[in-house]
Amino acid sequence: MLCTVCNDDIYDNEEIKCAKCKTFLYFTCAGFRESNFRKMSSINKGKLCCSNCKNTSMSISDTHNEKEIILEKDSRKILLDLKNSVDFMSKQFDDFSTQLRDITKSVKVISGENKFLNKRKKTGKILETISKVLGGTTSVEHVYRTRSKVQNKPGKIVAVLHSNNNKKTLMDLARKKKLKAKDINTEWSNEENDGHKNNIDVIVLTETWHDV
Repeated sequence: MLCTVCNDDIYDNEEIKCAKCKTFLYFTCAGFRESNFRKMSSINKGKLCCSNCKNTSMSISDTHNEKEIILEKDSRKILLDLKNSVDFMSKQFDDFSTQLRDITKSVKVISGENKFLNKRKKTGKILETISKVLGGTTSVEHVYRTRSKVQNKPGKIVAVLHSNNNKKTLMDLARKKKLKAKDINTEWSNEENDGHKNNIDVIVLTETWHDV
C-alpha cells in the first residue's frame, strides 16, 4: 500500500490507518518517531488520524467553542435584560402601591370631611327649623353636635350665636312653646320618638346655645 503523504510503499506494521478517513500513511509522515510508534498499543494506533482530519476536527472544535462562547454571552445578556426588566417592573409596582395607598388615604380623609360637613349641614338645618317653629331668628356663627354618652341617643347641638340677645330671645321662646317632634320634621312620628315622650321639650332642653 502507498502512503497518502509521500506515496512510498508502506511495510507491514509501519502503517497508520486514519480513524476517520481510513487512508494509510507511514508513521514518520504522521510525525511519530519509530521508538514511540513501536511502543504504542494497537488500540491507541487505531485512534490516530491524519493531519487533514486532525485540522478538520480542531476547526470543528474551535467553531463549536466559539458558538458556545457566543451562546453564553447571549444568555448572559438575556438574563441581564430580564433582571433589569424585573427590577423596573418591581419599582413600578412599588411606586404604584405607594400611590394607591396615598390615594386611599386621601379618599378616606375626603370621605370623613364630607361626612363631617354633611352632619354639620344637617345639624344647621335642624337648628334653623327649630328657630322658625319657635317664631324667632338666629344669627349663627357655627353649629355642631356633641358626642352622646348614651348609645343610640343624639348628642347635644351646640350653636355659637353672634350676640347674647339673640341667644336670650331664642331661649325664651323655647321655654314658652312646647314643641312636638312632628313640628320639627313631619317624618318623625310620636311612636318613633317614645324616648322624647311625644314632646320635643327633651330635645330643646338638651340643646345648648353659647354666645361668642
